[in-house]
Amino acid sequence: MVAAGQRVKPANAWCMDPNAHGLDQSERGRIRLQRSPALAPEVPTLQEAGVAEHEVNVWFGLLATAGTPPDVAARLNAETARVLNLPDLRERFRTLGVDVIASSPEQFTQRLKSEITKWGKVVRAAKIRVV
Repeated sequence: MVAAGQRVKPANAWCMDPNAHGLDQSERGRIRLQRSPALAPEVPTLQEAGVAEHEVNVWFGLLATAGTPPDVAARLNAETARVLNLPDLRERFRTLGVDVIASSPEQFTQRLKSEITKWGKVVRAAKIRVV
């Protein structure tokens, strides 16, 4: 990752931002992007560029507090999915390079567990102290 304002050689700078923010910098040759199929299909993926076993994704989710009644959680999920599937909203997200996935609470729970497992290994291996 490149900190804001940091000067780097183009060959050493990567941008993981899946959105349009990095596209201008990439077009100027200042950074190399990880491909966002909707936004920059001509940019190679990290694997295509020779970076093996690399998987970092930016994602967003909607969470409710523990103990939220199941019917309320189901309604929140249904309404969120409905809105995320509106054609105008999906198109707007596409122009920003965002792939919309409206998953079920069960699918999102599995995603969270998977992310905790994956990044927990990284934290332990790097001896990062979480405070």
